[in-house]
Amino acid sequence: MQLIPVTSSNLSQIGYDPDTMTMQIMFKNGSLYAYQNVEPDTYETMMSSGDPGRYFTEIIKPQRQRYIFTRVT
Repeated sequence: MQLIPVTSSNLSQIGYDPDTMTMQIMFKNGSLYAYQNVEPDTYETMMSSGDPGRYFTEIIKPQRQRYIFTRVT
């Protein structure tokens, strides 16, 4: 999955695979996480929000049961 650099205080890169509805997020500390069940419009809204880090914190992160995540090694 190709990761795209983003401007954010805590995120450095984001990637998305619409076939599997998986979004990967690389944090500034180097940790990489994969989030499942991310709809294409959710990803597009996050990327066009102007502040993907804030969108992640307010929309994705609180819905841990919906967007199941795992750390990618």
